[in-house]
Amino acid sequence: MDTSMAPLILVALVAGMAGTWMELRNSLKPQTCDQCPHCRAILVQQRQQAAAEERRQRALSSWYARRHGVDDGEDDDRTIG
Repeated sequence: MDTSMAPLILVALVAGMAGTWMELRNSLKPQTCDQCPHCRAILVQQRQQAAAEERRQRALSSWYARRHGVDDGEDDDRTIG
């Protein structure tokens, strides 16, 4: 076997493993619909978790800015006009 092909084969193997892992992870998630109360409760819970994560990220960002003396509004977000 030509050894110059080894890195390409390794990259293809790792990509295949990552793709398989993502498909297996997604296959364990139950399908949800908009009709039944159980599925609606799951969707509400997912939205609440996403909102909580967003709040947590904003709090961490604000804490980091205060801790290191970087203003949160340092990026120029003024309107031009």
